[in-house]
Amino acid sequence: MITTAPPTLVASPFSLADVKVTGGSFAHATELTANYLLDLDPERLLAGFRANAGLTPKAEIYGGWETGGLSGHSLGHYLTACAQEYARTGDKRFKDKVDAIVKGLAECQAARRDGFICALRFDQPGLNG
Repeated sequence: MITTAPPTLVASPFSLADVKVTGGSFAHATELTANYLLDLDPERLLAGFRANAGLTPKAEIYGGWETGGLSGHSLGHYLTACAQEYARTGDKRFKDKVDAIVKGLAECQAARRDGFICALRFDQPGLNG
């Protein structure tokens, strides 16, 4: 009886710049998503962080998760998506969004002096201990 070992599968890293969506509904969805990300205002996502740091928000906070008990949650998703789009496309507009968020979070950390940053309002039910 002859047996052969199964092939060894090896995962290898690759750059997001190597990923190309070239047509069809996926390309359309990718374009729509990229445009949506560019339309969002980082300052509106930073509003809760600024308020909790004792700073005046530079823009009105978004609704939805941002005012419904999960303030700040969207910012992490947004930061990741913009970083991935920048890595995939090299479009500097996405890097500018990332840089604005990182700068804003650093300002919040500096204002608090203890380094803590959070957008949740601790006066909300269930968050006050």
